[in-house]
Amino acid sequence: MQISREANYGQSWADMLSKFEIALKECSETEGWLQLLFNTNVIDEDAYKKYRNLCGCIRRMLIAS
Repeated sequence: MQISREANYGQSWADMLSKFEIALKECSETEGWLQLLFNTNVIDEDAYKKYRNLCGCIRRMLIAS
């Protein structure tokens, strides 16, 4: 599995983990915005599901890393 380029050059293991945790928070934030966009009819259900699923894939990769 490919690790993010920035995480590859972390100053320490703790630094790399911190970057992954930040990425997880950003993923969660994105999911929240997607929900808002869907609830306000800015995006349709197909787009919402597509991007929500992509966020889920990213989250699972980050957790597995």
